[in-house]
Amino acid sequence: MTALPDTTNAAHDFVGIGLGPFNLGLACLTEPIGELDGVFLESKPDFEWHAGMFLDGAHLQTPFMSDLVTLADPTSPYSFLNYLKEKGRLYSFYIRENFYPLRVEYDDYCRWAAGKLSSVRFNATVTEVTYDESDGLYTVATAAGETYRARHLVLGTGTVPYIPEPCRGWTADCSTTRCTHGARRNCWTRSPSPSSAAGRAPPRSTTSCSPGSTSTATGSTGSPAPRGSSRWSTPS
Repeated sequence: MTALPDTTNAAHDFVGIGLGPFNLGLACLTEPIGELDGVFLESKPDFEWHAGMFLDGAHLQTPFMSDLVTLADPTSPYSFLNYLKEKGRLYSFYIRENFYPLRVEYDDYCRWAAGKLSSVRFNATVTEVTYDESDGLYTVATAAGETYRARHLVLGTGTVPYIPEPCRGWTADCSTTRCTHGARRNCWTRSPSPSSAAGRAPPRSTTSCSPGSTSTATGSTGSPAPRGSSRWSTPS
């Protein structure tokens, strides 16, 4: 559930910019606290976590208890276990005998949680942030002309894909190149199935142009992958 934008000049306790797992976890933990009034602004139309990096056959490097909320509030309705219960998959997850969620499973869990929050605003691209020392408030403006005022600012914009200098210029057209950044993997066809996954990605991953491990390129949308294998570099 996504609430409507502000129509008044009332000040929030905080405004969060960006909605990755960290700010999403904060949104889940603060949602039930009536004394706190916060809002989270995300430029994308929906929650998106490491798009294009759902490599087959891998999972998170941490068990399900390190979800959005459990270690801070085990009773939270936004826990991974409650997600499994609502999806009718609690028992099947248990008998799988692997408590490390699949990567696509974790992405779906985050989307499920984001869809339940009233404090989240999608399609809200922040264009300006100012601070007024006279009243101690931040003013956050969006591309749609909305403004949000708050006593605190929470930045959760994340990092950007890093491409080493020797590889720049090789990755522009993923329909022909065999060297690309993992974050652009979704420009190829074939969506990852719910049973496939990838390990928890590092904050910043790199493209490799040198020989290394190979992976048949598949993704979710766009043009077919080039023939042969593509080179990937993924820190352990």
